[in-house]
Amino acid sequence: SLAPFVRPLTSQGLSTVNNVQECIAAVTISLPREPTFHVFSVYISGHDAGARSQVASAITPWLATPALFLGDMNHVQNPILDSLNQGALADWPWLRTQLSFSDRSRPTLIDYFRIKKPQDTTLTRPQIARDGTAKGSRIDYALGTESTRSWIASTQVAIHTNQLGSDHRPVELIKSIQPFTPPHNTINAILRISEFSDDQLTKFHALLHPISDFASLLPHTMGSQSDTQVTSDAELIFECLEIAARQVTGKAAHQRKPSAKEKELDTLINQTSNIVFRERAEQ
Repeated sequence: SLAPFVRPLTSQGLSTVNNVQECIAAVTISLPREPTFHVFSVYISGHDAGARSQVASAITPWLATPALFLGDMNHVQNPILDSLNQGALADWPWLRTQLSFSDRSRPTLIDYFRIKKPQDTTLTRPQIARDGTAKGSRIDYALGTESTRSWIASTQVAIHTNQLGSDHRPVELIKSIQPFTPPHNTINAILRISEFSDDQLTKFHALLHPISDFASLLPHTMGSQSDTQVTSDAELIFECLEIAARQVTGKAAHQRKPSAKEKELDTLINQTSNIVFRERAEQ
């Protein structure tokens, strides 16, 4: 799960982007063995030029960072490939500039779908005209900054034509990442968890209950923590999973004795008072 590695949008030297008329949401993701990157969920009004301008101003500084911009842009970049029997085409001039080559510069944004599928005419907002004629456009995008160009080879993107998220089709972006390998004892625990009986799962949940308060604190503090601290907290959760799994199965990890840290966590996880656990975990 990415949850332990996601926190509010942060980047040294750049201010946090507040929602611009409810058009932007964003997070920073820091994964082990991967560069930190930012993900923006964007909605662009097709009728409010002022809102489009504010969104453009808010996200422009982030074009120089590793970032993804995902969502309904209400923009048709190529009238031939991205539109079918459509009259007036949706247009966001700022985005057109970012996606276009000029005599002096390359695009500042990468259209992952068009890069991966140069001739694909799949639309994200299909419609049926009153006379029964099919029409529509591709106005939903998965865009990346130039800093993500190296991701192209390890990325898959697709428009799902067999389902609708609303009146739009979902656009899925899958990015392969460097394998994140927790300690071997954690891997063994996870494998055992997948084979737990109902009774074992009940005991497992009960053992982990005391850390629920501590775990719930993490999302609220990650925004002010360093990447190292975020990773350390995530590893602490993995350690707790291992201890609980070992108790449920009655097996020692790699037939070795628990370390001093594991013994301490073992004691903490069995505390009957969440308040006591929280205080000691924070220390």
